Amino acid sequence: MPAPGARVLPAATEELQKSLDELLARALAEKSDSVVAFKEPSPASDRPARRPWAIRTWALAASSAAFFLLAGATIWWTRDGERFGLAKTYETVHGEQGMWRLPDGSVLRLNTDSTVTVHYSARERAIDLDRGEALFQVAHDSVRRLRVAVGDTNVVAVGTQFDVYAHAGVTDLTVIEGTVAVSRGNQQPATPGNGVSDSARRIEAGYRLHIQAGHTTSIAET
Repeated sequence: MPAPGARVLPAATEELQKSLDELLARALAEKSDSVVAFKEPSPASDRPARRPWAIRTWALAASSAAFFLLAGATIWWTRDGERFGLAKTYETVHGEQGMWRLPDGSVLRLNTDSTVTVHYSARERAIDLDRGEALFQVAHDSVRRLRVAVGDTNVVAVGTQFDVYAHAGVTDLTVIEGTVAVSRGNQQPATPGNGVSDSARRIEAGYRLHIQAGHTTSIAET
């Protein structure tokens, strides 16, 4: 007589084999589903060359240029070129008026359609009235005089406020406060102080000087 359970052993073996086959099949199926496609790397010649040093050099150059540009613009905008003796132009278009405080503390007001160019040096604050009308409120400077040139006419401020209007070959000078000295021709280098020549004509506050073709035609009270 067979031992108890002997007749079920083959069945158990078959079931075990069946279970192993199923597990193996399942594992293979799961493995095939989880396979990730592998792409061979492209040859080195197809890939762009990486040059870290070039990138760093470019970034450093760009940052340096931006720094110097910002520094230069700051100096220019805050001092209007005064520190380097550079000229600065102020202007208004038709129908516009403008007011600026110059680096020396003087106040410049321009009427419509007017242009002036300001130059600074160690001894002088020189302003060329190219066209239109300008009002100057002059800040005192014991070293640098303030001179306004209109053609060959020069107006040197002696602590004052005055208006200059140039139009069609005619210049009208109105002294509002203080005194100005008016002369013609090229000016000699200014000496410390006001640098007013003895031949200059002084115009007091409350008077208007009318100059046409380089010659004074009238002086009248305002």
